[in-house]
Amino acid sequence: MNCSIEQVYDLWANLENVPRWMPLVKRVRRLPGDEELWHWTFGLGFPLLTKWTSRITQRIPLHLIV
Repeated sequence: MNCSIEQVYDLWANLENVPRWMPLVKRVRRLPGDEELWHWTFGLGFPLLTKWTSRITQRIPLHLIV
């Protein structure tokens, strides 16, 4: 499948898409009130789940998400 840089960046920029290609990532959702704060659920299933919150600190459109 050929994709443009814009399509790939847009897919990564919305972290809710990550579980589509990373099966151990169960859920990623943006927290209300802060567009750069994300809650992650990762693991094989209960009781082997880990949850954490991350913050995107830098974006350079079409180049970088940190």
